[in-house]
Amino acid sequence: AMQLGFLIGEYEDVEIYQHHHDLNTWKWQRNTPSKALKSQVENKPKDHYRGHGDVQICMSTSVRVDESHCEEVLKAPVKEIHITVDKPTRDVFGHPAELTEVAGKFRDTLDLIQSNLPDIDYIHFFGAIPVGLAFLLGTKINPTMHKPVQTYQFGIAEIPKYTAAVLIQDNSTEQWTISQEEIEEAK
Repeated sequence: AMQLGFLIGEYEDVEIYQHHHDLNTWKWQRNTPSKALKSQVENKPKDHYRGHGDVQICMSTSVRVDESHCEEVLKAPVKEIHITVDKPTRDVFGHPAELTEVAGKFRDTLDLIQSNLPDIDYIHFFGAIPVGLAFLLGTKINPTMHKPVQTYQFGIAEIPKYTAAVLIQDNSTEQWTISQEEIEEAK
């Protein structure tokens, strides 16, 4: 979902719908954003750092991301940032503006990383978030301004718990070629 949002970008108007699990509906549960829903960014990159390395962003809206599981796959990041809501639950978002607020904090964090940690190599994203928010976050990654974002998939029975999923904005020179056989097969 995050990769799709990245490909769509911020220049297209999209409406995000969020499945409400308890009521089994796609209808938004509030007509106005909740004043009780508070989100925050912990450990923002405030100081300038010119070294290389990776940054870890954990986002917790459905459940709290256990950072010890992140350490299993990402050793000694330059910065560990956590974007969270006060009380994560799987149905925490009841209005689209609530998703937009959290996605805005993600974009602001990416901008701070670019300003204060300009030489880092990758951003590693560990999220316990709904699909609609993942899509919206992808739209906030600027292809000309932000570093590549490595996403991870969580698996409760896996060791380690996180495995690398999609690398958004992969700037490698590897190119895919389609054989004539594949072209014929696709017809």
